[in-house]
This record gives sequence, structure tokens and C-alpha cells, in this order.
Amino acid sequence: LTFGSNITINGSATLNYTGGGQIFQSAGSNNTITGLTMNGGGVHLNANSGATKSGWQSGWTITNNTIQNVTSGANAISVDNIIGNGNHSTISNNTFINIWSNGYPNTGANGSSNDAIFIQNGIDNLLIDSNKCYETNGNCIKGFTGGFPSQSLLYVAHNVVISNNDIQLNNRIGIEFNGVGCFGACNYGFDSYPDLVVKGNYWHNPVNPIDYQFAFSLVWGIGPQGGVYRSEEH
Repeated sequence: LTFGSNITINGSATLNYTGGGQIFQSAGSNNTITGLTMNGGGVHLNANSGATKSGWQSGWTITNNTIQNVTSGANAISVDNIIGNGNHSTISNNTFINIWSNGYPNTGANGSSNDAIFIQNGIDNLLIDSNKCYETNGNCIKGFTGGFPSQSLLYVAHNVVISNNDIQLNNRIGIEFNGVGCFGACNYGFDSYPDLVVKGNYWHNPVNPIDYQFAFSLVWGIGPQGGVYRSEEH
């Protein structure tokens, strides 16, 4: 299902998908997807421009869903560019199960793919809270932030909180952000994330045998790093 902006999709239905992509696809903003069970595919925010703010997506509410058995190599929730520069968004209280190429526990699968939540170029005005990730081959939450310190943007993100996410049976990294990939030239001294909060996240019971697995890799933007980090690993 492909749709634009200002759409609400909710209910208690189970949606079964057998393709290689996602159940929902949108380049729009101010959309809500809540209460569903998505089996075999998830949600794709596919705005094709992040180099200017007009191409960013915002105002998304993705809550209280179960996304499971995404075994095609796709991510469960995937953002092609930037989420921000608009209304507040939340990706919260979702459960992700078996986001894994060819299915858990295929430990021969590529661990750099199959993330539960993937954001390509930056996050702003966003809450990612109280999600449960079980059996993720890649990361529970993975993103890149290099869009904001681009010379063409120099955008300061605010109101970003990543909190209380529970991550287990994870085959790579629980939560990972770094600043790779500006739009054109980078300003290496520009601090894009001065007030972000990462707290209360719990990474435990990794997939065995352990091989290149760890809880958190948080390298925010390119310039001096602000923010508050309070998380747990066991």
C-alpha cells in the first residue's frame, strides 16, 4: 500500500506479506500506523531527497504494532533520508520479532542488514521509546546523522530521545548511530545533536556464539558531542 500524507491506518488486523519490500510505503508526512500485526514486511518512508528540508518527512506515529518474520533481507521500519523538520514523530511501543535474513537463527546471514529500525541520514524531533526487539540479525536501531552537518544544511536537531528499548537475541549492535555521509561537503566542527537523550535502554541475551556483537555505538554527528547517555547492557 502506497500513500501520501495525513493518513491514519489502525486496527487489530494481521497483514501477511510475501514480497521482498514492505507492506506500507510513503513519501509523505503526518501519518499514523498503529495496532497492527505486520507479518513478512513493515513500513518504508521513501522520500527521495534529504539534501533540502523540503524532502524530509515528519509527523509520523508508528506505535503499538508487531512487525515479525521479515526474512527477505529488508528492514522492519526503514527511512530513506531524514525524519524531522516538522511535527513531532514517534516510533514507540512496537514489538519486532525475527527480523532476519532467511529467518532466525541463521547465523550465516549478513549481520549488516535486517535492522528493526533504520534511518539513513538524520533524526530530529523524534521519540523512539519502549520498543521490544527479539531476533534481529542487524541492529534494533541503526542510523546515520551525516545529513545535518552538511555545508548545505548545518541543521541542529532538537527533541531527540531514544529510551527504554529492550533488545535481546541480537546478532550485531543494539543501538548504533554515526555521522557517515554528508550531502556534499561536511563541516567537521558543527555539532548537530547538542541536547539528545539516550537512556534506559537494555541490551541482553545476545545470540550465541557471540561474534562482533555489542550493545551500543553512539557517535552523534561529526562535531563536538553533546547529549546525555544513560543505558544498560547485560
